[in-house]
Amino acid sequence: MPNSAETIEKLSKQVERLILLEVAQECTTLEEFIEKLKAIVQENK
Repeated sequence: MPNSAETIEKLSKQVERLILLEVAQECTTLEEFIEKLKAIVQENK
């Protein structure tokens, strides 16, 4: 059974993947996807 830290890490990775999928589904081009990811990164600095 994983400990709390391992569980939190696993769940946070799943959330990150879901966020990327959601953003990708909103975009029509790769360039748009990249720009949205850049904006997300800048928000989290």
